[in-house]
Amino acid sequence: MEINDENKQKEIHEKGFDLYTNKNNEYAKIKFGPKVYDDVTLDFSYFTKLRRNNFHRKDLVIEALINNDIPTLREISRFFYRTNGIYQKIINYYATMYRFDWYMVPEIFSENPNETKIATDFVKVLDYFDNSNIKKNCNEFTLKVIRDGVFYGYAYEGEKGILIQELPWKWCRSRFDINGFPAIEFNMHFFDSTFPDIGYRMKMLDLFPKEFKEGYLLYKQNKLPNDRLDDIKTNKGGSWYLLDPGCAFKFSIFGMGELPLFINAIPEIIDLGVAQGVDR
Repeated sequence: MEINDENKQKEIHEKGFDLYTNKNNEYAKIKFGPKVYDDVTLDFSYFTKLRRNNFHRKDLVIEALINNDIPTLREISRFFYRTNGIYQKIINYYATMYRFDWYMVPEIFSENPNETKIATDFVKVLDYFDNSNIKKNCNEFTLKVIRDGVFYGYAYEGEKGILIQELPWKWCRSRFDINGFPAIEFNMHFFDSTFPDIGYRMKMLDLFPKEFKEGYLLYKQNKLPNDRLDDIKTNKGGSWYLLDPGCAFKFSIFGMGELPLFINAIPEIIDLGVAQGVDR
């Protein structure tokens, strides 16, 4: 298709492929015998979305670094992890550097131990921790801490092992410590925002540990303490619920302030991409 109108050419350049997308999908079908197939459309929306977020612009990345805009920097890190091989490889390398092997050492305090019972109990403990997938979980924690700067989770006992519920970092915060460990607060508005359908929302609540349903009910009854000016003005309760410090946990890299570990390298990666483009 040839377009002679300069304004149209400029509009295509600015808006991308979706300007002339066939809205009715008239050409998105192909016929084989008596059957008509609808899955032959090329979807460019993903690429136009990448271009619009401006994460590839060095000045905006540096501005986010200067302003310590942690949510934006996390999204930038995720974007480059998906789209840049150099950034992805260095994160994967450091995330898989440790094997996270573990071992058990039994301690016997009885003067006349029952060897059969000790062996049986020891095997049960080994099976429990084998089913807890410690190595797999630790590798996932490490990758997400390096890529996103933080990992929030909730550990609780299952029938066969320890279960880990990952918590979305956008809805978590940690403002103080309890006995030397971060106190984790979870925003219960997450369930209303993410699951608009009430029936489906209640099913999802059942998949979370019991404490989350208790916190959600307090949130809906306006019984959670508020710490926002708007809530105080309208006499509404808050939405942040303090989770059990024995179960909720946070991993981050000391000294990084919950920033992705290699976020400062992204401006240089952008410069490298520009230089390679000039060479080509």
